[in-house]
Amino acid sequence: MQEMPVVTDLPDDMLTAIGQVIVEYAFLELQLSRIIYDLLAVDPKAGRLAVREPRASDRLDVIFDLCALRGVSIEEEKNPLKKALEFSVSQRDRIAHGIWVFDEESGDHMLRITRGSWPKSPGEKRRRKRIVEPEAVTLTPQNIFDIAVTINHASRYAVQMREEIQAQLRSSHEK
Repeated sequence: MQEMPVVTDLPDDMLTAIGQVIVEYAFLELQLSRIIYDLLAVDPKAGRLAVREPRASDRLDVIFDLCALRGVSIEEEKNPLKKALEFSVSQRDRIAHGIWVFDEESGDHMLRITRGSWPKSPGEKRRRKRIVEPEAVTLTPQNIFDIAVTINHASRYAVQMREEIQAQLRSSHEK
């Protein structure tokens, strides 16, 4: 792969889309934290102090563990939030921490991927590490907005989960 020039002056519509991904992801993390605070029966100030800011996937694990501890019934294996969160985390991390390059031949802005591995050529068994030979993928503003929408869906799942958990916690207090 040719070495493409690194760029920081992305078009405004791309910067807007990237910003939307970051904002949506922060909202998702907030929803996960709120669930943890509810399960711990603490206010947000105490929750932030005690729980800190674990990764989103760790927050979900804590939620499942606390649900089990508190006797809250929540589907873990088929939970739609679990899969949506995996995608959201990976895409947000790529966009937030990725290096943008410019392909002078096509005129495309591309995101350089240095994590994971990919086949050297079709049919070849040996995979090469992206850290050694990065892959560059074209992302349009619409592609990036689509990622933001998917993260928003994950947030909606988290809000629904919180409502279910709150209802179960209320009913257990009433008993």
